[in-house]
Amino acid sequence: MISPQWLAGFFDGEGNIGITVAGKHRRCILRLSLVNTAYDLLASIQSEYGGQLNRRSRSEKPHWKPFCSLTWTNRQAAILIDRIGLFLILKSKQLDLARVFLSLRDSPNRFEIGSLPHLKVRERNFVRRLDPGMLQIENDIKSKMHELNKKGRAA
Repeated sequence: MISPQWLAGFFDGEGNIGITVAGKHRRCILRLSLVNTAYDLLASIQSEYGGQLNRRSRSEKPHWKPFCSLTWTNRQAAILIDRIGLFLILKSKQLDLARVFLSLRDSPNRFEIGSLPHLKVRERNFVRRLDPGMLQIENDIKSKMHELNKKGRAA
């Protein structure tokens, strides 16, 4: 069994918290990821904490070991944050931004879409993306997250 405290320590050293833009509708997505060469370790983490596990290799660097990535996005990321967030130390600023981002995404009245309850969640999310103010806020959070992650690499 992998404790949340241990995973938080491992994540502080090996993990990444980021916001990326993806998909046909160019949505902002919260992404937490771990990248390592120890497939068995990441598979154990996945069995307890979920996420998407992928094996990868670099064709341009054939002498490098193959590596794996374990990724959590949006809802899965929110669940992981709830489980290990209290124990993160080095990534606490990124965690704070991730929480702000999640609270904006989950706020039922972040947009004036009260007249659209009949729409499916995916359709409501598309309508929400039409709000330029929200797009700017999400992009600001994404930029701040990028700056924090850049500082972490330089330190």
